[in-house]
Amino acid sequence: TLSLQEHQHMMMPMSMVFSYSYETAILFDSWRTTSFSEYIISTAIVFLAGLFREKVKEIYKLNLGAFQQTSEAQTRNEDKAMLALSYGLMYTYDFLLMLIGMSMNAGVFISLCSGVTFGFYLFHNTRSTFTVDGCHG
Repeated sequence: TLSLQEHQHMMMPMSMVFSYSYETAILFDSWRTTSFSEYIISTAIVFLAGLFREKVKEIYKLNLGAFQQTSEAQTRNEDKAMLALSYGLMYTYDFLLMLIGMSMNAGVFISLCSGVTFGFYLFHNTRSTFTVDGCHG
């Protein structure tokens, strides 16, 4: 068995400061950037992932609005199940984006935030989208 000191030495704590290197791991150990060109491509993918998140959210809100306009008598279990499934998928996607942001690489983080911001600008064009839905709204 390992002593406490040996066990603590084997565990690597997660860094809680931003790095500025183009050599980084994003989301999975297999998604590593080792060159500047790989880093630029990866940050572009992260930007698009953030942008796509806002499109997914807009589609979900449109489906939710349509679901809420149906009467209780017209509501089918299949419709409710599809709405619940799309909700779960939206939150799964949000958590994956959160983990990308937690790569603690400044360029990746800025790309993600920029993608979400630009996606909001592109896809949310009604006053109803300017409400706050909570932590992951």
